[in-house]
Amino acid sequence: MSDRVRRIAARRIRRSVSGGAVTTAVDGSVVGVWTLGEWASRTTHSTVLPAMLGMITEGGSVRTVWLSKGHLWSCGFPVGVTEVSSATGSTRMRSLSRDPTWREFERTRAGRFAGEAPVRASRYVPQWVRISVTQRDGGRCVYCGESDPRRLELDHRLAYSKGGASDDPDNICLGCVKCNRSKSDSDWGWG
Repeated sequence: MSDRVRRIAARRIRRSVSGGAVTTAVDGSVVGVWTLGEWASRTTHSTVLPAMLGMITEGGSVRTVWLSKGHLWSCGFPVGVTEVSSATGSTRMRSLSRDPTWREFERTRAGRFAGEAPVRASRYVPQWVRISVTQRDGGRCVYCGESDPRRLELDHRLAYSKGGASDDPDNICLGCVKCNRSKSDSDWGWG
């Protein structure tokens, strides 16, 4: 990796969500403020192309901050999209399933704002939840250990018919067809 392109440690990054706006700061210096939708769009598109977010002072010099594959990167001058892409190319995409900012985006996108009447979310399990659950469960049925991908499906721990959310990775798990059918709408101690 280039000496001019370095990943910023997660402990140095602070995100806060207030009034539908996401503020991102590194070591207390604000890098940028975006709406939840803009932030989600930038994060999603960072899988394809890095995006420059702003500037910070690091070690006495001014450096640009880039978003690539869900991670923040500190870069010296002059650095372009091509150099950041090549330096971050072998990095895996950061899992967003546990990111509170992403969860807030998903909640507001589903129309569940505080103070409004509850809106029933879709039964559809979003792609980011599918990926997160598959990685977390190791590609195996959590009930019996089946690993044949043709026999695996997503299972709501607390049944959708009983109010279980489809956009919460903590409520979704991998289950084989046999276990999922025998479980039906029971919660098996999860709920």
